[in-house]
Amino acid sequence: MTEKRKAMLQIAAIVAGFVLLVVGTIFYKSLWLKIPFGIMAIGVGVLLVRMYLSYKRKKYAIEGKVLTITPPKNRFKLGKYTVIVKTGKSSKKLYSWQKLNMKIGNSYAIYYEEKSNQIIKYETMKINMAARPKGNIPPQFR
Repeated sequence: MTEKRKAMLQIAAIVAGFVLLVVGTIFYKSLWLKIPFGIMAIGVGVLLVRMYLSYKRKKYAIEGKVLTITPPKNRFKLGKYTVIVKTGKSSKKLYSWQKLNMKIGNSYAIYYEEKSNQIIKYETMKINMAARPKGNIPPQFR
């Protein structure tokens, strides 16, 4: 199975679970069963809305050198990792919920979302020294 098909099957399973939770919330008579089903249905509904918004956002790619990687500052090390990437003369601040295996000073190609600046995936860039132009190089490119 392709990666896209697996993702669609997982989303379909989450939607089916959401529908079952809503049906359980409506049709059970006992209040002790309605409350947990309702709370779980709200949680799964929020998850589905966030997945939909993430799917609809534009994805961008950026190539640059990693300047800093800042871990979360709380005691349990839970939260967003902050990455600052230098691209040319400007820099971009990106975020990730998972621990990153990037090294400071290396160049990476990073794919991220439009508004949240969440890192989707990243790849190391291999610099090809043989492709460098030889001969007279203009001063602005030296």
